[in-house]
Amino acid sequence: MVNNKTKGRPYFNIGQLRVDFWNKLKTETSELTRCNKGSANEKAHKQRIKDLIKDLKGVECFFASPGKERLNK
Repeated sequence: MVNNKTKGRPYFNIGQLRVDFWNKLKTETSELTRCNKGSANEKAHKQRIKDLIKDLKGVECFFASPGKERLNK
């Protein structure tokens, strides 16, 4: 899953949790574009991106846009 910093923090607003996940996904994808192909760093970013998408699927089912269907594409 995503780093423990997000998981350990209490969220009282699902909207804020959603924004945090999307912002982290944006940061991770930006970092991924700067990695050397095949590097350990690239693999780590790809894994974090997969974990973030998995977490987002759990949150996006409560929102209409982009929603869970868009994440499945």
